[in-house]
Amino acid sequence: MTGGHGAVRLVRLTDLEPESGWAWRGHLPPDCGIDEDIKISPCSLRLFEGGTPLGPAHCLHRDIRELGFGRYSWHLGGLWFSTSDNSDPRANGREYHALLSAPGPAASLLSLAEDAADLPDNAPESIRHRLLFQLAEFVYPGFTMPDLGRRIDRDEAFHAVMRRFFPLGGVAVDRRYALREIAQLVVDLDGDIAECGSYNGASAYVMCDVLRRRDAIRPVHLFDSFSGLSDPSPADGDQWRAGDLTIDLEETRANLVEFPFVRFHPGWIPQTFAAVEDRRFALVHVDVDLYAPTLDSIRFFWDRLVPRGILICDDYGFTTCPGATLALDEFFAGRAEPIVNLPSGGAMVIKKG
Repeated sequence: MTGGHGAVRLVRLTDLEPESGWAWRGHLPPDCGIDEDIKISPCSLRLFEGGTPLGPAHCLHRDIRELGFGRYSWHLGGLWFSTSDNSDPRANGREYHALLSAPGPAASLLSLAEDAADLPDNAPESIRHRLLFQLAEFVYPGFTMPDLGRRIDRDEAFHAVMRRFFPLGGVAVDRRYALREIAQLVVDLDGDIAECGSYNGASAYVMCDVLRRRDAIRPVHLFDSFSGLSDPSPADGDQWRAGDLTIDLEETRANLVEFPFVRFHPGWIPQTFAAVEDRRFALVHVDVDLYAPTLDSIRFFWDRLVPRGILICDDYGFTTCPGATLALDEFFAGRAEPIVNLPSGGAMVIKKG
């Protein structure tokens, strides 16, 4: 049958099993159209005991376990419930039915939010990950959800560094983690490190930290206008404006004060490159967002990159940075070195020997 919110079904709970305290777990039959292993809050659910509605609904699992008396919750792919008199539902002679109705997107999203609010502090990572996956499906269809259990998510030392630079939340944290790992590939190469577009120094920090930890200290050259972006070209779309990403040079300098081997080159690209035209480079990180400075950076540093040296373009492949993507594609069209897209976003190119 159907109702105001869509299809409605009355199904009998099967395979009742004890959870703990007064709480029991109930399962929906396989033919009810709800996949418990994937869906978290696929429906609006009302629970009945022998035809009498139970409740209250949306209860904390702790209250269902400790208080019981009809409390229940459809939560994270399953039904936690207690009977009206805290008896054993397998032996009290009553049947238990769930009335399911498929709500619209807004109601489903609200249900997911209630699930998130009801998460206990000790909820397993797998449950949190599954809930986040369902939320992402509502908010950002097509988003590629990372798998559960990545090392980056457990690297507290790395995240502590990122919180120093972005106390309100990580910005491109996964790309900086990738940069840190890639930087280890060049510690045995001769040549300096260069970064075009340093902003507050977060990316430079992770590269410098690798050099320090691996006892591979060499000059790290930072190029930034410290006056924000230059004028975007038509190739850059409408994401950016001149002056975006402005930051004070002294703030960046203070963030990197523990690395005396950092060299600052404030000013506009490519004019400031003259200071290093006689240097060779093992790693170049380009993060300037726009077509013209990206292309200028690649043109200058590629010929100065040592064999096996790596060029990274932080902005490659993003719809917000079409100009940077175009610059890399144009420069490497017909060259032997492939552009390697990184799953964190951006790309790298390794110079052949």
